[in-house]
Amino acid sequence: MNVSRYNDLGIDNSIDVTGMMSSGKTTVSKALAEELGIPFFDSDAIVKRRLGGLTIPDYITQKDNDEVPYTNFRNRESEGLDEHAELHKNQPHVLAT
Repeated sequence: MNVSRYNDLGIDNSIDVTGMMSSGKTTVSKALAEELGIPFFDSDAIVKRRLGGLTIPDYITQKDNDEVPYTNFRNRESEGLDEHAELHKNQPHVLAT
């Protein structure tokens, strides 16, 4: 990990890349992480693990959700990202959201 280059930029923790769906966040985030020599994470992959491996559309359309499916998904998404933040706090990385 090229942390010295990362630290030279004055960045303390993670870089979170946000944007509209299909806008290239993952592509840009991977390239940025590679350039800085730090790990890359994708929020979709984090959430998918939290959903037991189901894709996000499949999870939302599941018929056996007790709650409103979209609200249930957003709750799982928040839990997964909170867990990620706790596990990787103070560790430089790039997160595509």
